[in-house]
Amino acid sequence: MDEADTEHQNALDGLNQQLSQHQENLESSSVNTASLEKRLKEKEKKAQQLDEKVIELQEQNMTQANKAQAESTSQKANHEHLINEHKKRIDENDALCQTYKNQLAQQKQMEA
Repeated sequence: MDEADTEHQNALDGLNQQLSQHQENLESSSVNTASLEKRLKEKEKKAQQLDEKVIELQEQNMTQANKAQAESTSQKANHEHLINEHKKRIDENDALCQTYKNQLAQQKQMEA
């Protein structure tokens, strides 16, 4: 029986040693898992902050684009107004020139 007891004890010692190794591996894995979970949470927080920044920048960009569009529309209206005013002045000058030509022609006829 001593031999059988010795074998059982050796087997039990081997199993206990394996159990100890597995427990150490489990503890090490738990530490790694906790570390990885912490890093994941940090990365998720950073990603969320970046998403918020992207949204903020998109809103700013949209505001600037709308402002530029409004400014462009205003400038276009101003230019069109100035063009129309210049056209009126040109027409007025043309009318004055025609009146002057007519007066010259009448004056020449009267002199002749």
